[in-house]
Amino acid sequence: MPSINADQVPKHEHVNFCGETYRISPKMIRNSNPYKPKALLLFGLKWIIITLTCVYFTEYNVYKTIGIAILMFYGYTIFLLTTITLIACGGKKYTSWMAGTMVPKIMKQTDIRFGKVREELLLNLSGKVLDFGAGGGAYLRYSFKHIGNVTEYVCLEPNKNCHDKIRIEYEKCLANYLKDASTTKPNIANTVIPKLQIECKFLQQYVNDISEEENFDWIILGNVLCEVPEPNKILRLLDKLLKPGGMVYFSEHVRDEDGTFRAFLQDFLAPWWQFASDGCVCNRKTLHTIKENTSWKIQNWTFFSGAFLWTSKFEVGIAHKPLD
Repeated sequence: MPSINADQVPKHEHVNFCGETYRISPKMIRNSNPYKPKALLLFGLKWIIITLTCVYFTEYNVYKTIGIAILMFYGYTIFLLTTITLIACGGKKYTSWMAGTMVPKIMKQTDIRFGKVREELLLNLSGKVLDFGAGGGAYLRYSFKHIGNVTEYVCLEPNKNCHDKIRIEYEKCLANYLKDASTTKPNIANTVIPKLQIECKFLQQYVNDISEEENFDWIILGNVLCEVPEPNKILRLLDKLLKPGGMVYFSEHVRDEDGTFRAFLQDFLAPWWQFASDGCVCNRKTLHTIKENTSWKIQNWTFFSGAFLWTSKFEVGIAHKPLD
């Protein structure tokens, strides 16, 4: 099935995939279009105010005005990226700590931005779920939206700095569910609560340790294929873990089309970003890699809504593993 760019999906069009109907629209993404008139107006006003302020304090010196304006406009971003680079220079111990601290926060913001799309695509989440590269457990809350359907939730996360955040997120989701259910569901005692399992292993080790393959009903890939060393191998291993008829949800930032400025920037920054971010590769053609290494039937939507310009193009969708 051909991919569908979300910007091309009419407001009321429904997409049928594997017997289910999904309604995905760009308007479901918070701040998904930075080029809307209102956003452009605010952007322009911000630049005008900053420029006039700089002109006043630099006594009309053009070079000083430009320099100070750039620092004022991009100061926080410059400071943040410089700090990340300096921390990364401290070695793997510090990059792992930084990833364990920053990644859950970034994923939380991404979850807020893509929340409505995720709710729609994870509407039928059920059975045994593998959250591969779970980070801080941003997807846990969707399992609690399907209480009684999701029986086990396995978080495969080798970074120990994220494990406490996963547990906290699970307890928060459980507490919120019990609070709501106490007044709306009188038979709550008989409800099956998703069982949480955290595995501090890399995928190959996990596959070697389990007793059987093809035992997951759902696999969640949330901004993780950009970080694994060998995505081709990883996808083939994940395919082994997925039951025939099983489903995959994916949300990955990818390389833009050849010839675009964003693609040039991604290629240029890729070595630095991989070093500074503890392994994230910003210029991978992940959707192509998924198609090349699995037999999954895929439906995807394209969005431009990332934390940085070089990680702003997202492919979000679902996949289905054939029964035969």
